Amino acid sequence: MGRVRQCNGREIKFMAMAIKKGKFVVKKYFSLSKSQIFWLIFSVLFIWYIIIRPDYNISRLRDDGKEVKGWIYRKSGVGSKGTIRCFYNFEVKGKDYEGFYDNNKLSQGDSLEIIYYTKDPSLNQAKQFVLDY
Repeated sequence: MGRVRQCNGREIKFMAMAIKKGKFVVKKYFSLSKSQIFWLIFSVLFIWYIIIRPDYNISRLRDDGKEVKGWIYRKSGVGSKGTIRCFYNFEVKGKDYEGFYDNNKLSQGDSLEIIYYTKDPSLNQAKQFVLDY
């Protein structure tokens, strides 16, 4: 483990630090090359983008979202698995926004409930998606 020093009546545990002229200096126990640092940062950002960010956006919609009616204006197949994507639009304060929802039961011209983030309506999702997430 680290060393324990007495400092003003409190014990402070130093794992990999030394005191030098009143400043803390971290000892070099490992080093990373530039490519290792790049891949570490890339991995963290990838995990955030794929796993954490969608949960964060859905929780913002649940907490601060507002409902509005949207209309399906286009329906198309996406990918090789037969996924049907419905594109919808809706209006907030006179401005049009759009999004998509994967659902093969809806048809062009159908209406659906949309939840949008009150501070940024471009962050939106079909209500059923938010409820199912």
